[in-house]
Amino acid sequence: MSFVIDLKGYKMQQLINIMKLLRVECPWDRAQTPESLTRYAIEEAYEVEDAVRVGNTEDIKNELGDLLLQVVFQAQMHSEQNLFNFQDVVQAITEKLIRRHPHVFEKEKWQ
Repeated sequence: MSFVIDLKGYKMQQLINIMKLLRVECPWDRAQTPESLTRYAIEEAYEVEDAVRVGNTEDIKNELGDLLLQVVFQAQMHSEQNLFNFQDVVQAITEKLIRRHPHVFEKEKWQ
């Protein structure tokens, strides 16, 4: 499997491509399951909370990245099972935010 990685400016699709590559090339990443990673998602969420409480912007940024990795990793594993992919996750949260904020988003604006 071949992926082109542009190191000049990272983009979301590049992160997804890196995760796909790791699932093929890295034995540890390949061995993971959705169930085996749940503890890491919880751990990363607590690390975000701690970084926010401390107020270190660099740590907050890095911990949010670690939490995002857990979302991308879970989405990739579910994509491999043809259940859903990262774009489906983004679609679901976008629809939820619009649905939960009718006072902000008029239905006509988003169709």
